[in-house]
Amino acid sequence: MLPSPLLALCLAAATPALAVKVGGFEDGGNTLVSGLMMFLGNDEKVYILDKAEGNDAQVAGHSAWASVW
Repeated sequence: MLPSPLLALCLAAATPALAVKVGGFEDGGNTLVSGLMMFLGNDEKVYILDKAEGNDAQVAGHSAWASVW
């Protein structure tokens, strides 16, 4: 069995994040709002907050102020 530090290194080397250019950006999807503020709600959800101004997402005919991603 591999020692823990060596195992961690092997697992880290196998992750796709290493394929991303350092300091670069990737399009991760559409959050539906611009994203003025963002916070981690739990280990499965990120909450994205914005001003209500022309966002793609609509609630009762008005621009959404937030989305869950």
